[in-house]
Amino acid sequence: MGNSARKYKRASSAEHRPYVIKGKLVGLKTLHKDDATVATPLFQNMELITYLSTRRRPETVESEAAFFERALKQEEGELQFGIFELKSDRWIGGVSLRDIQPNNHATLGVAIADPKCWNKGYGTEAVRLMVEFGMFFLNLHNVRLGYFGYNARARRAYEKAGFKEVGRFRGTILLAGKRYDDIWMDITRDEVDLSRMWAMVPMIK
Repeated sequence: MGNSARKYKRASSAEHRPYVIKGKLVGLKTLHKDDATVATPLFQNMELITYLSTRRRPETVESEAAFFERALKQEEGELQFGIFELKSDRWIGGVSLRDIQPNNHATLGVAIADPKCWNKGYGTEAVRLMVEFGMFFLNLHNVRLGYFGYNARARRAYEKAGFKEVGRFRGTILLAGKRYDDIWMDITRDEVDLSRMWAMVPMIK
């Protein structure tokens, strides 16, 4: 194997993935199957799972591997990135756009999976990066997302990212016999600064 081939092999590994987009705290990278190994123990945290899903079951090695196998295919109408802490260059969560209708709208999902990275602004910045990417490169006009009424931290993060509540399904989320609202927010293209995306394609005026 020549030197150029060896360099390519190293650069293609999970550890040497380039950033697609960088903020000040986190950056987004494409997924790699090895991310599942990092994600599995984090998605056995019932606090995290309760914030994210009504399924409320800890993930297994097999279920996380299956999730990443599906996500790596980047099916039509979906886009998935890993969230990486810039100062450590380690995987800390994921962000996605689903139900993508090009030139129109998509639904955003995000998870900061490592509790050590909560309350640091990482989720807000990851959301901003994904919204900017979708609105610039996919020409989205509207990005929407949902969260459960008991997840106050999510609401604060989304509001800081510029999202506004557009409606709620009252009492449709059940936890420990208590009912909470399923709340939806959105943001539109005219509310988003896309200068960071323009800087990625400097030859285009």
